[in-house]
Amino acid sequence: MVTIVTDSSVDLPPAEAERLGIVVAPLSVAFADINLHDDGLSRPDFYQRLEAAERPPLVTGASADAFTEAFERAKERGPEIVCMVMSVESSFTYVAAEVAVRRVSGLQISIINTGRSLAAQAALAIVAAEAASAGQAQEDIVRLVEDLSAASETYLVPATTDYLRRADRLTTLGQGPVGRLEGAIPILRVRGRLTAVAKAPDAATARTMMLDMATKAADPAREYIAVVTHAVAPELGAQLADELSSRIKCRPPLITDLGPTVGAYLGPGTVGVGYCPAP
Repeated sequence: MVTIVTDSSVDLPPAEAERLGIVVAPLSVAFADINLHDDGLSRPDFYQRLEAAERPPLVTGASADAFTEAFERAKERGPEIVCMVMSVESSFTYVAAEVAVRRVSGLQISIINTGRSLAAQAALAIVAAEAASAGQAQEDIVRLVEDLSAASETYLVPATTDYLRRADRLTTLGQGPVGRLEGAIPILRVRGRLTAVAKAPDAATARTMMLDMATKAADPAREYIAVVTHAVAPELGAQLADELSSRIKCRPPLITDLGPTVGAYLGPGTVGVGYCPAP
């Protein structure tokens, strides 16, 4: 059977990854006083550290060593692996996976750069893992992910722009299609980088606009795999999941905790949605 490997930017809960048979390579988070692996860092602890830190941590993608260990674990299940990666604002993760492939013998590994990140990547990983569990061939899983990725998306809304400003990201985002973000809350699309695709006067309005975008993009005739993510805001996450379920045809959304990949720039209170079509 094919095993799916991805990195921890997908923010899949460990129990869900285990249930699906997905092997996760952890990324690294370096605060001024400590360097941590994502799999040893709880989300509440991360955001507590983030609030207390003088400057945002340096977040780096899963290393070649992390992917090598992930491939070795996956090897116990069989030689066929589909590795799904998509770095946010870096090509590091893909390169690290390629290096790891050369370190582990006896494997047939396909690396897919899906062009989608975070919650959308999690939704795609779920689809891939279910296809693997159903016995689909490696090349068919690769083709399936490639076919579905174009109709997949991740949107995020921060509670405030304070963390973007602190990380010197607000000005850069304000140079995008929606213009200056002073006094506004952005709706962010996440692919290989963060892009402000709309803005609103407050976070509540921005969250409604985000749901409107997801609803407009969804084909009413198709079912979707939906993932809702939040940064230590479980009540908002649950509310968002209910609202998304009422707007698009989807399974009950998986609710996840937003990790350091973009949480370091957006801060607590951030919520988002990701989705991909079901096969």
